[in-house]
Amino acid sequence: MTKAKPRILFFVPVPNPEKGITGAVLGSQTVLEAARAAFRTQIVAMRHSAIRDSDAGLSPRALWRLFADHRASLKDLRAAMLDEPDRPLTLYMVANSSLMASLRDWWSILVASRARPDARLVLHTRNGNFFYPKGALAHSVRRRMLKRADRIICLSKRLLPPAGDLEALLPGLEAKLRVVPNTIDRALIPDASQLAASHARTGPIRVLYLSNFIPSKGYQILGEAVRLLAERGLAERFRFVFRGKWMNDEQRAAFIASLNPALIESGMVDIGGSLWERREVQAELLASDAFCLPTSYPAEAMPRSILEAMACRCAVIANDHASIADLIEDGRSGLLRKAIRAQDIADFLEAHDRQALSAMGDASLARFADGFTPETHDLNVVEALR
Repeated sequence: MTKAKPRILFFVPVPNPEKGITGAVLGSQTVLEAARAAFRTQIVAMRHSAIRDSDAGLSPRALWRLFADHRASLKDLRAAMLDEPDRPLTLYMVANSSLMASLRDWWSILVASRARPDARLVLHTRNGNFFYPKGALAHSVRRRMLKRADRIICLSKRLLPPAGDLEALLPGLEAKLRVVPNTIDRALIPDASQLAASHARTGPIRVLYLSNFIPSKGYQILGEAVRLLAERGLAERFRFVFRGKWMNDEQRAAFIASLNPALIESGMVDIGGSLWERREVQAELLASDAFCLPTSYPAEAMPRSILEAMACRCAVIANDHASIADLIEDGRSGLLRKAIRAQDIADFLEAHDRQALSAMGDASLARFADGFTPETHDLNVVEALR
């Protein structure tokens, strides 16, 4: 008789047109796909409100929506935990770093643990500041979560404190840790003919920003680089494309107002919104010579958008923040600078023609193939979940 596959319950966010495709959703989907081959998987959707800037305030109405959403999610979670009580069970959750999200996660863990005290708990950390809790309450909640977890998955050793600090956070924590770098969903991986076509890019050099429009993600830095290049008389040489989720209409209007209207009218700058269809994302990347993400976002870890750009042969321009140095080799596959400035971006783009950027795109693709493919990721995930 064939031994039944172990059961894993995924308590995670699911795709939502209101929010667009987020890194959190894609990360959970790639882990779920990897786990399906070795485990019997089940999803309980974690409902939560639309993306917001983590530095912005939260209105009472939005707070109530979060609370109501999560109460409904926990009801579903408890019912799923109680199903098949005699069958071994593992609960998979994405652990967040903000205090409010950590309290929500701890509430979820308590509900799950009371329903099935014997269930294994796997926490997947995708925030670069997860192991650096600030404040007594955040530190206490984080310790309790880590103590309850049987396995903790993180994206890079660069995101971990020194061994002594880890031990101070929770004795024995290092033994629970497994490093599994991000990958991308297979729908984004171009085939050989698409990659070959990307060598035939023509027209102005195309630079793409594709992320949520949160100030610390760096879109304003790229906007300033656009202005510098235009002042140098290079407007006709470039086309800058901005795509992502805006926090509000006022923010979008303010960014447009910060640019010379002539740059938008001429087509040098193309400002749009979020992309839902994965083929649209792939098309934007394959059409671009360079991808720019000058992020200093506090919770940044290993941006999936950069991996997507690498898989589509883009040179990458980024801030040396979180674990981004795992992905980019400065001067070979793009530009990587600590505290990157608009002038750094403008100087780099002025100094490199399409042929040079294409060679960097080849290096980006080779780096992706070397350590970040879905196949490599899937093997690491299955091992970490066992």
